[in-house]
Amino acid sequence: MVLAQTLKDAVDAVFTALDDIPENITYVKVTIGSYDPEEDTQTLTTVNVAVQAIIYNGRDVDQDSVRRLTIAQGKHTDTDETRVLIPASELPAYTPKLTDHLLISGVKWEIYGMLPVPSNPCWILQVRKM
Repeated sequence: MVLAQTLKDAVDAVFTALDDIPENITYVKVTIGSYDPEEDTQTLTTVNVAVQAIIYNGRDVDQDSVRRLTIAQGKHTDTDETRVLIPASELPAYTPKLTDHLLISGVKWEIYGMLPVPSNPCWILQVRKM
């Protein structure tokens, strides 16, 4: 546990050193509630959390075939997908979920993947415009 906390502290120190490079975005936690069959609706509860993040372009080789397919189908473009790095301290005691989303400059981005980071000092989210 000591090493995990050391890594989290290091990520926080890097974000502090980066000063004005991280961007302020909104992480939207979505909780899916009960389904009402009479109304054919499902309740959603959202909680907005202001976080600092680094937004950068990057792809995995594994994702290339999926990316090419969705671009060929006209569902996405290269500018529709990106990655977002968020320190774990920005979302304390919370693990991002694929049902959550981000608001970046007022634009809604869905989380479609999360890249593993040993001991989770930060979250690397793969996102695309909705």
